[in-house]
Amino acid sequence: MKKNNRTQKPVALENEDVAASVPSAAGKPKSAAVYVLLAFFFGFLGIHNFYAGYIWRGLIQLLMTLFAAVFLFIPLLIVGIWVFLEICFVGTDAQGIPFVPSPILRMIAIVAYLFSLFSFSYFYAPTNIWVIETVPVRSGTAS
Repeated sequence: MKKNNRTQKPVALENEDVAASVPSAAGKPKSAAVYVLLAFFFGFLGIHNFYAGYIWRGLIQLLMTLFAAVFLFIPLLIVGIWVFLEICFVGTDAQGIPFVPSPILRMIAIVAYLFSLFSFSYFYAPTNIWVIETVPVRSGTAS
């Protein structure tokens, strides 16, 4: 390495100091609140993963949602569980930089997501799933 005559510091270290002092857009932490809200409202489309830099995850979720009708809507169930787990457990973006925390919003989103899943299945499922009807059995002889 060459030495800089002014400070006797190696040139490579001098360049690293300059690079470290310049803020970069890649190092800026993303908001957990934005991630959770995008996951809650647009999770089936993978928009939250595009925001966090997980491009392949977002594309897979988007394609699974778009082709769900072909596969009897089973991919929607898979994506729904996947999004729920991401709301619960993902805390960093694609570069490994932690999100700016928002634990209260995350808990609200988890409860609201669970409530929406259960209320959807309760209100839109066929009624014979939730109501068990008994048929009275006649006693006596058959005519």
